[in-house]
Amino acid sequence: MRLRAKPVGGSAADTLPTLISRMLIRTALFLAAGFWLLITSRLLAFVFLLCMAGLWFFGRRFRTRQVGILVWSAIVLIPLLPFDISFRTAPGPPHFVRLIMGLPMGGLIEKERRGEVVLGGCVTTGFEPKWILVW
Repeated sequence: MRLRAKPVGGSAADTLPTLISRMLIRTALFLAAGFWLLITSRLLAFVFLLCMAGLWFFGRRFRTRQVGILVWSAIVLIPLLPFDISFRTAPGPPHFVRLIMGLPMGGLIEKERRGEVVLGGCVTTGFEPKWILVW
């Protein structure tokens, strides 16, 4: 009796064109997610992408279709959340502050110094969060 080795990357029924098409689809999805993260520039989505990439590469039990759909759905939906995280520091414990976009007028610069708001700048993309978690 002769034992057959299972092909790497799939079942015995997988052919080379099937494996290549799966690899191309995964690469296209990864590039699309990277482009989406560049457009939205949300730190929370990038952190989630890094965590899930680590699970994907180092945990074999997470390499299922359901986990893949969950990860890509989260990467698309997280930039639409009304909050994000920031590396900016503010006095006191970590807390949420309002993000103000546009030219700062009035006392907004003083409010930013006190850690009550975060000034986001004049250029907007439409994906800016309403609240920022500052440390």
